[in-house]
Amino acid sequence: MAVMTWEKLEERIASGRGSGHRDEYRPWLWIHRKNASAQGNQVVDRMPGYRRSSHFLARVESHVALLCLFLGASDVREQFPLWPMPHPHPLSNLRGGYRGQPPSMRGLVSIAMDAGIKHGVEVGSGGVPYVATLDLAITLVEEGKARLAGISLKPHDAITTAEPTDRISERLELESLYLNEANAYHRIVDCSLLGDYTGGNLETFSSAWYLPPHLRSPALIEDFCERFIEVALVSTISSGISHAASRLGPLSLDDANLLWRHGVWTRRIGIDITKPLEPGRELRLDGWSIAERLACELFGEAS
Repeated sequence: MAVMTWEKLEERIASGRGSGHRDEYRPWLWIHRKNASAQGNQVVDRMPGYRRSSHFLARVESHVALLCLFLGASDVREQFPLWPMPHPHPLSNLRGGYRGQPPSMRGLVSIAMDAGIKHGVEVGSGGVPYVATLDLAITLVEEGKARLAGISLKPHDAITTAEPTDRISERLELESLYLNEANAYHRIVDCSLLGDYTGGNLETFSSAWYLPPHLRSPALIEDFCERFIEVALVSTISSGISHAASRLGPLSLDDANLLWRHGVWTRRIGIDITKPLEPGRELRLDGWSIAERLACELFGEAS
């Protein structure tokens, strides 16, 4: 493994690593074949609505990122650097979403020093500070105003059994202190947030965020969802899809299935994504309240 130097650190920063928003963002940590996980649990893929590839060190990270987008996040930035040196606020240079210029940040080294926690340096670097990363930095835009939330994904057992001076506890404390200075909500979660079904459901429905041109009409999407819900509530999900397909177009079943999944992903059809998907049962529109609870849990209350 190449030793980090000041020159390499400056080159990475100058190249845009760890900065930008939406498609312009470049994560600080990238997944390459040479640093791939032995467990094959890493994910490099495009998230719905993005042109860039996202780099997740674990599949649970990609699932929580999908959940954030499903719940209305305007941007999800993975492997987000908590710069050791003074730097602009994470929401700086956000186009069309921040009222006024956010304050600058003083850097994690200074924050760690005040907290009495050792910041750490790159191994073998002779003193180059380690660049800590937050698993997910979430941008939320509500009523024209942007705010930040940070998510740390750590195994529950590792947290509950750690002593206050263990490195995992210190890292989480530093992340919390950093986000507090950034006026951001901080949430520590593990895979229990997703349960047994949420991740797979999110993969299923998010794959339908993109519609081919002949299905993009807002009127068609709304008509499909209305006709689907009307029948599925008193019959089955499968019957609702078939009914809507026969009344509109008629549509092929492939197109109808795509519109049904798109309707769920865009939350026009409010199913509970934490439960198993059962096409042979009637539709239950109990998902909006579940989504509201999850959004509050992950993002905190809107300011």
